[in-house]
Amino acid sequence: MLITPAGLNEHFKDVKPGEEGEILARGPYTPRGYFAAPEANAKSFHDGWYGSGDIVHRRPDGNLVVHGRNKDIINRGGEKISAEEVESFIYYIEGVSRAAVVAMPHPILHEDICLVVELVGRHELTVSEVTDHLDAFGVARFKHPAKIIVVDHIPMTKIDKIDKKTLRDFVASQLK
Repeated sequence: MLITPAGLNEHFKDVKPGEEGEILARGPYTPRGYFAAPEANAKSFHDGWYGSGDIVHRRPDGNLVVHGRNKDIINRGGEKISAEEVESFIYYIEGVSRAAVVAMPHPILHEDICLVVELVGRHELTVSEVTDHLDAFGVARFKHPAKIIVVDHIPMTKIDKIDKKTLRDFVASQLK
C-alpha cells in the first residue's frame, strides 16, 4: 500500500475499540507540509503523518467510522463533542428545517453547546424537548445543547454551507 492510514489518538497511538482519534496518513506521496504556512503545518503534520481532520472511532470489529471533523469540535469541560454528530439527530425533530450546533462561551467549562435552528410550521423548540429527543436516540447527556436559539435564517457561506464562524459570533453576542 502506498499510503498508510491510521486512527490515532492525541498521543499518536492506535485507537482501541470505542475510542476516538483522528485519521492520519503517511507514505511516499504524502505531502510534508504546506508552503509558507507554519501554523497550518503545526496543526496538520506530525512526524511524517498528515492529519486529515476527520474524527473517527474504532468499532469492536476493528473498522474505523468517521463521525465528524476536528475543526467542528466543541470542547465542553474537556469532553470533545462533534457538532455534526449532534446535528444529525436534530434533523429528526418535526419542524426543524436547518440546524447548527456551535460552541458558546462558558465561564467554567470553557465552551458549552448552543443549537441554532430554523423552524417550519412551529415557532419554538425547547431544551427539554431536544433533551427528550436526544435521550431517545441514546445520545450522551454531555452532548446535549444547553441553549437553543431560533432564527429566521441561518447564515450560509458562498458555497452553501452553514457559516459556523458567523453563528459562533452571533451566539456570543446574544449572551452579552
